[in-house]
This record gives sequence, structure tokens and C-alpha cells, in this order.
Amino acid sequence: MLLDYKDPIGTLCLGKEMSDNVAWNKILVEKNVTYTIEINGQFVLVENVPARVNVDTGEKYFSPETVERLHQAVWGKCRPIRTITTPVYAYTELTQQ
Repeated sequence: MLLDYKDPIGTLCLGKEMSDNVAWNKILVEKNVTYTIEINGQFVLVENVPARVNVDTGEKYFSPETVERLHQAVWGKCRPIRTITTPVYAYTELTQQ
């Protein structure tokens, strides 16, 4: 579903928008995404978050209500549905194959 939406500060739209005096187009689609953040060396994931996603860049936009709910989840006011283990790699240690 394509959106024709412009928020009060003019950051989201379908069509032309001005940024640093340059007009450019943003096409946004509604999708559920996984929100990821690192806190004190641990990653926190929140699945199925409603967002508007730029089809060209993948940049995600969240409503103020969604951001508030994410903050509540991330800062410990919600219990996780599960916990996962994530492997960590150092880019400098990767060998070419």
C-alpha cells in the first residue's frame, strides 16, 4: 500500500519534498518491521512494529505512539516473549574465501 502522508513537520510524503533546497521523492509503504537497538552491550529486538518504509532506501519511520511503546518495551516495562543468543563477529578477523 502506497501512502500519501505528510506529518506536521513535513518529514513524510509521497511526491516532492524540499530538503536543503533540493526536491526529492519518497515513496513509503506500510510494513511491520523488526526494531533493533543495542543497550549496554546487549541487543534488544522488537518484532512486528508498524512502520512506514522508504522503498528506495529502507529507511523506517515510526509514529509518535509507536516510539512511545518501543521506549516502554526497551526500557524494561514489558517482558520479552523469548530470549535469543546472537553470534558476534569482528570484521577484522574475517578471512576471505
